[in-house]
Amino acid sequence: MDLNLNQMSQVPVVGQLDLQISKSGVISGVVDASQATALIPGQGLKLYASNTGSEVKFVAALESEVAIGHLVHNIKKASPVAGDAVEVAGNFGPVMWLEAGETITPGERVEVDDADGTVQAVSAGKCRGIAIDYATVGNLTRVMLCTPVTAAS
Repeated sequence: MDLNLNQMSQVPVVGQLDLQISKSGVISGVVDASQATALIPGQGLKLYASNTGSEVKFVAALESEVAIGHLVHNIKKASPVAGDAVEVAGNFGPVMWLEAGETITPGERVEVDDADGTVQAVSAGKCRGIAIDYATVGNLTRVMLCTPVTAAS
């Protein structure tokens, strides 16, 4: 993706870090409408994989599922429900903007295509990160990069 020098607003570019998440260790989003019960501060949450919008959505992670992070306590709304804004803390980062080579869903493990450097769902390659956003071919998406130890497993 080329940068247009005449643009009037900032847009992410491939390889740019999302410093808000990297520095704070917190991702902001909303509780998805599919979440039937109120959430509890400290509860493990996962990215809502069926999300196709631009807003990050969370649902409760079962004890048998991998949680991306844990619900941050908010004094204004101690038990958030569907549609409420939430913050999720985790051991994130760095988070980088990368170009999608295919449709990618939130929470999906991604690899890098050797031919064009885009990210795609892990198939034969090694995991390079976890997609935070929904993206289609050619769109930029935030990817939480994995450590080499994680990627090697």
